[in-house]
Amino acid sequence: MLVDTQGCLLAVLVLAADISDRDGAGLLLALYHARYPRLTKLWGDSHYGGTLPDEVQTQYGITIEVVKKPADQDGFVPLPKRWIVERTLAWLT
Repeated sequence: MLVDTQGCLLAVLVLAADISDRDGAGLLLALYHARYPRLTKLWGDSHYGGTLPDEVQTQYGITIEVVKKPADQDGFVPLPKRWIVERTLAWLT
C-alpha cells in the first residue's frame, strides 16, 4: 500500500501470501512510478531495508527511510511516519 503523508491512499497492490513485502514494494513502484513522478521519499518498516533502498534509489531516484523501533523502547510508542499507514489500514477496516 502506498499512502501520502496524510494517509490518503495512492496505490494498492494485492499479492499472494508467498511474496514478501520487500518484493511487493518493488512491484508497486514499478507500476506506479510514472503516475507519481514527484515522489522522492518513502518511509517503511524493517521489511523495506536490506538492498531495497539502494535499488530504489538507483532505479527511481526515490529515497527509502527505514523507521525502526529504538532498542531501548519499552511498551507501545507510535513511531514517526509509520503510524500513518497503520491509521489508513484502520480506516479501511
